[in-house]
Amino acid sequence: MLLIESMGHPKLDIQWLYWFKIGCDKDADQKEWPSLEDVFTAMKQIHEVAMENLSGMTDAELDQDNELGIAFGENRSKRFMAMHAIRHEGTHCGQLSLIVKMYGKQTV
Repeated sequence: MLLIESMGHPKLDIQWLYWFKIGCDKDADQKEWPSLEDVFTAMKQIHEVAMENLSGMTDAELDQDNELGIAFGENRSKRFMAMHAIRHEGTHCGQLSLIVKMYGKQTV
């Protein structure tokens, strides 16, 4: 979602997603959490919108500052935001794998 918003696309209407952002209330009622099916549906929607958005951008548009003003050092370009998203996704995959294993669940 960060990538979509930083490129200037309007926020998607996935209300529950913001319950899990940095600094969220970790004591929130789990009964209100989305189902696994809802999570997969939302992630597919986010991926499709991000790919559609990125594939239509010109080099000049990618070199513009991102809409959220996030900087990596001195770099605020939309291009760098996309590169960061690609590189950083692996970090989350590793974190999820570790959490799953900590709970004794089978991984692929």
